[in-house]
Amino acid sequence: MGCYGQVLHSLNARQVVTTSQHSTSNGSERIASLNVAAWLRIPGASNDAVALTIAYVDGGQQYEIAVDEGRVNSQQDILLSGIAHLPIRRRLEQVELRLRSHGSYSRVQVEEIFVQPLH
Repeated sequence: MGCYGQVLHSLNARQVVTTSQHSTSNGSERIASLNVAAWLRIPGASNDAVALTIAYVDGGQQYEIAVDEGRVNSQQDILLSGIAHLPIRRRLEQVELRLRSHGSYSRVQVEEIFVQPLH
């Protein structure tokens, strides 16, 4: 999705629980699974395509994964939700929920954010 991004919510590493661990050719990898939902109101964005992503830093490397995408409705709101699986190879340092879009919005109202680690 587009080149504009806006941070909706930040989490610290202690709020994210790793749920499974397995070996890869590069060593051990843990998976942090999160159930995520964001109810947003974006004035002036009717029918615009947007995406909810999770950006995170693992061992100094930045990653970003898609959670959901859709189009803002005529009332200028959207609910984006999904399950995100974050592969963690080193040490989780930072986690952010972001809104991605092709346009820049002067105001994004976060009506509700839900983040629940899955065990």
